[in-house]
Amino acid sequence: MNLVSHNLTLDEIGFVVNSVVAKLGGKKEARRFICEKVILGSVKIGTGLNADGFRMALRRKGFRISDRANEMLGNLAFTVASEGTEVDLIDISVGELGCTGGARYKEICIRGLERGFRLCPAEVAPQTCLQIGQSINGPLRFAMKAIADSNGDPGIFMIDRDGHDLWLGHDRGGDNDFHFPGRRFVFELPRK
Repeated sequence: MNLVSHNLTLDEIGFVVNSVVAKLGGKKEARRFICEKVILGSVKIGTGLNADGFRMALRRKGFRISDRANEMLGNLAFTVASEGTEVDLIDISVGELGCTGGARYKEICIRGLERGFRLCPAEVAPQTCLQIGQSINGPLRFAMKAIADSNGDPGIFMIDRDGHDLWLGHDRGGDNDFHFPGRRFVFELPRK
């Protein structure tokens, strides 16, 4: 159910959310419920892998890497965390972000940030492949700061399944690139 599509005011939405939190036993229990039912999973970043390390580890795990994703891994803009930390990831569609007619990439990112999510660090996509990839069924795009490919086109990472093959691929990540309402994006869900 999309509360915005039911023409509820922000105050009414706030009341519904507060009621659900209270029904679940408070913020801590509501967060636990969300983490169990909604979040894609948690991944550790800052594991010491660099671009070449990711390439080798992905291939060992049976992932294929598209040419453009491979170029993005090799770009200086692809960085990794200097120390290990765990991040929670949420998988949400463009339509669930309130963009029922689709949206440009910049608007998708803004909508996610407005809901309290964060853009994913660049290494989250290959780490997701390595740590929880086998359970991914459909294409997932990662809301992140775009990285240019060799043509200078901004791109974002995407994980997809082609039959039995899992891919670390890419999709368009320019501010004005349009994405349909059913496309799913991964954001970081901050821990509180």
